[in-house]
Amino acid sequence: MRRPYLLSLVVLALLPTALFAQKKGEDAKYRLKPNVSKVSPTGYYIPIDLEDAYRELDKMLSKEYREEIQAGKDDPETTYVLGRWIRNNWGLWRGDRLAKWFQGRRVVHPEDMSGILLATYRNRLNGKLSGFQAMAREAQESLAAAAKRGEAEDAQEKRSIEMIGAMMKPLEVVPTKPLIVRFPKQQGQGLRLRYAAPFRGGVLVTTKEDVKGRPDAIPKPYFLDLGSKQLRPVIVSEFDRVEECVVIGDLAFIHGRKDGEDRLLELDGENRKLIALPLKGNLRLGIDRNTESLIVVGKGFLGRWENGAWTEISMGSIEPPPTFLPPQLIERRLYFRNEGENESDAGLSWIDLDSPEKLVSFVRHVGVVTSMGPRWENVWSYAPSPGGKLWISTGTSLNSQSLLLKDREGRYRVAMYNDGVTFTEEFFTVTDSSEDTPEHALSVVGLESRSDGIRAVGAHGLFSIDERRLVQLLRFRDTPKAWYPSILLTLEGGRTLLGGAWGGAFLLENGLKGSLKATQIDARVGLPISF
Repeated sequence: MRRPYLLSLVVLALLPTALFAQKKGEDAKYRLKPNVSKVSPTGYYIPIDLEDAYRELDKMLSKEYREEIQAGKDDPETTYVLGRWIRNNWGLWRGDRLAKWFQGRRVVHPEDMSGILLATYRNRLNGKLSGFQAMAREAQESLAAAAKRGEAEDAQEKRSIEMIGAMMKPLEVVPTKPLIVRFPKQQGQGLRLRYAAPFRGGVLVTTKEDVKGRPDAIPKPYFLDLGSKQLRPVIVSEFDRVEECVVIGDLAFIHGRKDGEDRLLELDGENRKLIALPLKGNLRLGIDRNTESLIVVGKGFLGRWENGAWTEISMGSIEPPPTFLPPQLIERRLYFRNEGENESDAGLSWIDLDSPEKLVSFVRHVGVVTSMGPRWENVWSYAPSPGGKLWISTGTSLNSQSLLLKDREGRYRVAMYNDGVTFTEEFFTVTDSSEDTPEHALSVVGLESRSDGIRAVGAHGLFSIDERRLVQLLRFRDTPKAWYPSILLTLEGGRTLLGGAWGGAFLLENGLKGSLKATQIDARVGLPISF
């Protein structure tokens, strides 16, 4: 009957070897030799006090490792693992006798206990005073400050909940029986769409792609052939590499590089002309929604292309954030959907051209985001609405999505909260909106401006939204897991293009007997197309 217990002791005795054999050829240096105890609740002897702990460290650590600690040359990762071993096996989390010794001296957190133990042990090895009292006092002050911060965060969280409740003016969900659209089994990871616009009977799109050997991702333009359902890489004879495309009306503007220099090409039907760029260096093409014309944005520069010439617009000296989605000038605000480092780390910011001293962040401007939530740092998409209003879809891949409406004066209304129209007085729902369940059927991610309101799409459906009502037009089935379609483009002939972060892009088009068919359009990449 004693064998299982003895076996567990053997496993525990061997465990430190695995933890500390971190450097090839140095297994012996980092192998612990702890004092095994059959009566200890952890299987190891637990020291009574600090001096007893020093004696145990003298026994269990190799001479070479003690010399490293003494000289201050011990690896931080190895020291962390040693501290973790002490916390787990000397009962600091359990509140055993060494922990009680520390608690009697008002050091109450196990990580502070192990940290002070190892720091004073280094002093002891060097023949110095332990410094325990000063370290304990610092730990106490740190804990008190953390408690005050916790109280402040609790108060801030309460204020945030109250503010969201006051902003909550939910949409009315109109009962419907939406058409069911079944999606095909996903092939591969799919391209990550960042921009899409109709052009020459197809669609010009920009994707975000990772490149081997580069720490950052790059934009890559394609042409979607609606006949073959293939994405075709865009090639332009004037460029060595195409960087981005923007379509305005019947015109396509293509930004690329030739011999290390930025160039801009305007395509009008079969006509083409190179346009001299008004600046050098990092730049992005954008759209002036007030005049439906091209803009170029760079550090401290905003220029509009109109009547064959560039007009500079004052925007201060601000450097725009990195973005693959074209910046948009809406009334007197220049909007950016920042690219961020991850697929759900793309914030919304803007420059107010009437006071261009700073870049305004949505997450700060909305005024309700705390360290506890809501997780509105990420913005999937935004869409302008008449009267200077702006719809904003926000949330993350780990939590549910919300829909806000910002008016011209900067006031916010919460139209949908956590995939629904009911305010729960909580920052998060229990599960995430990628799940195909009734409570997440209203999840909204991608937005498209229309004359009658906006179209919206989420992982489970397509919606029509005005300032009062939400109508579900389509119900999706079998969509890819963790699919967040931030790009929504309505095309002629009853077609709709959907795509965004992860999960690929899909084309919806008319099928048999009034049905709609979903086709993954990025499963295969076709031959390059030259414009």
